[in-house]
Amino acid sequence: MKYYSNGNRACATCANWGGERAVKLNGTQVEVRDMNQRGPCYCRNHHSVSTGGEVSCFVCSNYQKWGALR
Repeated sequence: MKYYSNGNRACATCANWGGERAVKLNGTQVEVRDMNQRGPCYCRNHHSVSTGGEVSCFVCSNYQKWGALR
């Protein structure tokens, strides 16, 4: 398992990322299987929906914090 805090601008914490993830510690962390996990990116400017973004990607200029996080 890999964890990302709500302050990380990674795909795992982005509202545009559609990969498998779970909210932990009252909305302060996101849990994913591993840092190589991929999931669809719905902002369409960074990754295509078909290939998806890696959970640990930090380079998208369209980052929006996932609403499930505090």
